[in-house]
Amino acid sequence: MKHLTLKLHGTDPDTLPLASLSKYLGCLDKLYGGKEIKSLTEVEQGCACLKIAVDDADYDEALLHITQAHDGKAAQKYMDPYNKLLSQIEKDGYEGEFYAGKVRIVRLPTKKRSPRSEALIQKMACSVKGRLYSVGGKDDTIPIRIEDMEGKAVLGESNQALATALGKDLFKHIHAHGEGEWEQREVGGDWQLRKIVIQSYDVIENLDPKSVFNKLRELGGINLPSDKGVHSDILDNRS
Repeated sequence: MKHLTLKLHGTDPDTLPLASLSKYLGCLDKLYGGKEIKSLTEVEQGCACLKIAVDDADYDEALLHITQAHDGKAAQKYMDPYNKLLSQIEKDGYEGEFYAGKVRIVRLPTKKRSPRSEALIQKMACSVKGRLYSVGGKDDTIPIRIEDMEGKAVLGESNQALATALGKDLFKHIHAHGEGEWEQREVGGDWQLRKIVIQSYDVIENLDPKSVFNKLRELGGINLPSDKGVHSDILDNRS
């Protein structure tokens, strides 16, 4: 079992209305894919954390539903509960964030948050190098997971044909190429890669673990095109 968490800021378990809690859980159940909610745990000071256990087989698809709905690209049956979730959070006067484990994947765009503090998104070509550890899903867009050289999970997507090829190289070290979606969560802050839509990849030759690590260090972890940096490119396209 793996966990997806909706953090609601502006409330806590003692003050969160049961009527609202029921609506949140109903939306999450449909957004994650209509699977049975296994558990609701985890309490943090200053917020209510709706931590849901999801079967390993369904986890990647549930994660994909969240990110696609956030981008307005999910199927309607997932957009509907996502929009209802946003409406309920705004009605209650809270702010929300989705976490996969300890990694924040989505900051919900509620009206309470000013446009200046919303994340700025930019798409551009990039490459990622690391260990391929997950390929799976039933939709046309297949979720991919790569562990970079620092041990961090990089979210990816591919079409079914490429996913079939990637599946044969599962647990190998690869150099993936494609379009990256970059996010700046705070004005003047660092740019982070949210996900990469993989268009092609190369397998890094079979080496012992130490040699692989050194090879990845030499190649670099996440690369942008050398002719134009992400910061200048984003500033050129903000207007």
